[in-house]
Amino acid sequence: MTRLVSFLLAALCLAAQTPEPPQTIEIISSKDHSRQPALFWAPAAAKSAKRPLLVHLHSWSAHYNESDGLQVAIEQAQKQGWIFIAPEFRGPNDRPEAGASPLAIADVLDAVKYAEKNSKVDRRYIYLLGGSGGGHMALVMAAAAPKVWAAVSAWVPITDLADWHAFSKKTGSKYAAMMEACCGGTPAYKPQCYKERSPLFHLNKAKGMRIQIEVGIEDGHQGSVPVSQSLRAFNELVRVNGWDSKLIPEESIAYITEKAKIPDQLASDLAIGFLRRFPVLFYRKAGPVELTIFDGGHATDFVSAVRWLDWHR
Repeated sequence: MTRLVSFLLAALCLAAQTPEPPQTIEIISSKDHSRQPALFWAPAAAKSAKRPLLVHLHSWSAHYNESDGLQVAIEQAQKQGWIFIAPEFRGPNDRPEAGASPLAIADVLDAVKYAEKNSKVDRRYIYLLGGSGGGHMALVMAAAAPKVWAAVSAWVPITDLADWHAFSKKTGSKYAAMMEACCGGTPAYKPQCYKERSPLFHLNKAKGMRIQIEVGIEDGHQGSVPVSQSLRAFNELVRVNGWDSKLIPEESIAYITEKAKIPDQLASDLAIGFLRRFPVLFYRKAGPVELTIFDGGHATDFVSAVRWLDWHR
């Protein structure tokens, strides 16, 4: 009997410590008044005291509730006691309404407003997090609404759709057809659409923002997005912030992308000493912008990402 009582008490304590899972909610779009789903969670403390908000953006082919790393992002937000929301922003990027369209951009901002209306959000600490297609959208949102975000963490992001379309056609991946569905044709036929939906060409609007770009050196070899997509976005942010001495030379970008190695002449800065899932091969900081090339492929480490975001509070 004593053992049974102890077991029941332990189970009750564990249940009390385990947060309730996020709830699926619906948000009315401010653009077309459609109902857009999202996952939402807020700690009990957010009813009376302001808490940071973490906005998670799903990957290219996913929905709001099934993206790689989603559960890790949820658990990390709950561990920190942050409010959490994961908007749909029109789902997989295979139709005009998705793929960083004006509707999708509005959906992300509508999600922030929903969180603010339904909990006490500390507006000084609204964080943005995404990997792959979520990294793409994170950088899109950094440029679209720079005053909203305290810091942005983008992992293995797509930054230049026309360039990625050419890579995807060459490798025979499904993503070329998905981009064509978003834009209504190829880059040759719809160049403006590809440019408008590529964060690389709008990062001048993200000047001064704290942005982390993380990329696996094997991506493009063991993954679907070439490393060059991240490196050129970092360079653009370096230029915007006036840190030209930190630019990565184009020949180094080509070498890293082709060989999946760091060239000997490329000097690395001293990386922040976080415990990480993937070892750091190269790190560079240029004012508010940071680039890490890690030993891996098309992958995310949202534990490290949340630790980095929290470091900026």
